[in-house]
Amino acid sequence: MNENNLFWKKFEERIDNYWGNTDEAKESLERDILEYANANPVKFRREFEAVMFDEDVLSLGIVMDSLAEDTDNWGGFFVQVVDDILQAARESDDPNDILTYLEILYSVEDDTRPFVSDIVKRFENELDGNHLEIECAAIWVIPIFLDNPSIRNKEALKDRLIQKLNSSNWKVRVVAHESLRLSDLLPEGAKLSFMDRLYTKIFGEPPMI
Repeated sequence: MNENNLFWKKFEERIDNYWGNTDEAKESLERDILEYANANPVKFRREFEAVMFDEDVLSLGIVMDSLAEDTDNWGGFFVQVVDDILQAARESDDPNDILTYLEILYSVEDDTRPFVSDIVKRFENELDGNHLEIECAAIWVIPIFLDNPSIRNKEALKDRLIQKLNSSNWKVRVVAHESLRLSDLLPEGAKLSFMDRLYTKIFGEPPMI
């Protein structure tokens, strides 16, 4: 399916070898991907979107790390990719597998450009609980950005996350407890109930991002 994709033909071998390469080779690849993307953004988007979730390609994290070096031009694309990930998760039989792609957000956690607020707003909306796996993902993702000065409603977000400790769903309670604990936001004295600890032993802990 990728034989006519010029982006993939150009970078396939280097992407395939990325994790076994030196830091210098990784940085060189990321610079070249960014240069390719900036040379013809419309063409690049079309080519990259064709392989974005291809399990045989596994290029999403590498490409987004590359684009994170130029978010003046590619910040809006991060928002689009987040929307694509969330939509793909809604349509998937295994949404948690798709939601692992949200790891791309660690590459822009300190970016103060306006697109970061747009991303956080997306996840704030997902706290409404319309999709369990996405709600849990939002509980993991939001704390990534709570030290970012561009986020104005930090206290309100913290309060919403703390409220999830009292969710009617045990998975949400467990995810909220662990996310808040790892972010040093867990209220003093907050503990998982005996039943929630039992659920995690029987069913396993809900996935984390």
